[in-house]
Amino acid sequence: MVLAADTLLIAGPPDVVDAEDPLASFEGRLGGRFLAVSAADGKILLQCKLASPPLFDGMAVAGRRIYISTMDGHLRCYGSPSAAQVGPKRTSPPAG
Repeated sequence: MVLAADTLLIAGPPDVVDAEDPLASFEGRLGGRFLAVSAADGKILLQCKLASPPLFDGMAVAGRRIYISTMDGHLRCYGSPSAAQVGPKRTSPPAG
C-alpha cells in the first residue's frame, strides 16, 4: 500500500482459492489486482487487473506516477498522460 495525497493505492494477488491449485494466487499464477481508494471515504476510484502481483513492499510513487515491481521480474510504471510533463526526459544516454 502507498498513500499518495488523499488516495490509497493498493496492489496484490486476488483474494481467491482455486480448489485445483490452492497456492496459485499466492504464487502469482492468477495475476494481480490494483485499486486506488479515496482515503477520505473508502470509495474505489480505480480498479484493474495486473499481469503479475507486486513483490512485497514493491510499490513507490513519484512524479504523479506509481512504480510497481512485480513477481514476474518487471518494473511497471503507471500514470496519467499529464504525468509525462513532470520532469525531463532523456532520449539518449549521456555523453562520456
